[in-house]
Amino acid sequence: MAREKPTILHEDSALLLVNKPAGWLTVPTPKGERDTLRDWADDYLRSSGTKAYMVHRLDRETSGVLAIAKKAKAQQALEQQFRTHEPGRTYLALVHGTMAQKKGRLVHNLMPDPRRKGAVMVSRNRNFGQHAALRYATLEEFGEEAALLEIAPETGRTNQIRVQLAHEGHPIVGDRKYTKARKWRLQARRTLLHAASLSVAHPDTKKQVSAKAPLPADFEEALATLRGELKGGED
Repeated sequence: MAREKPTILHEDSALLLVNKPAGWLTVPTPKGERDTLRDWADDYLRSSGTKAYMVHRLDRETSGVLAIAKKAKAQQALEQQFRTHEPGRTYLALVHGTMAQKKGRLVHNLMPDPRRKGAVMVSRNRNFGQHAALRYATLEEFGEEAALLEIAPETGRTNQIRVQLAHEGHPIVGDRKYTKARKWRLQARRTLLHAASLSVAHPDTKKQVSAKAPLPADFEEALATLRGELKGGED
């Protein structure tokens, strides 16, 4: 079965906003993995005589909105926005369990996990590691088994949302990397984290450009299953 292709949510002379399906790497890995979102964007832009200038990344299993510059100057301007955490971003995550507070703010320091290459962990030393913060709001609860959260990251650390939620005891459904040994009943084939919206200042005009990405089918199916189970339990 052919994997789902990215779709364009916005395009102009300097900027692409793309809906990245789950399963796509943003850029090639050091191991040389190809057929990435950058490769796809390069192919798409080749006919116009330009190439893709990548600005930020989404994890392989994360779906949703991603910004790509169409020229080097635009890339520099957009990268500066992400360095200073200016873009407006919202994510949707299906997590195990329900949050003690329906909405709130999580603040941690993150550091590389010395036991696992490529993994990140919360530092026990508040004076060590990279500052990471996010705000969350509970949109829907499914008994005590799971909750749908809307998340607005204030920083952009590697695996930040996944690590912070897992540290609080509510790993994202399907996240095998940061879910501890406890056996959760609810399973998924991939991490159910979706970059739902993105807003950036246009690199040329400075006006806000925004895009929203609809929930992918597998995420919708997981929610429908949970709603059906909850309704069935009420009969």
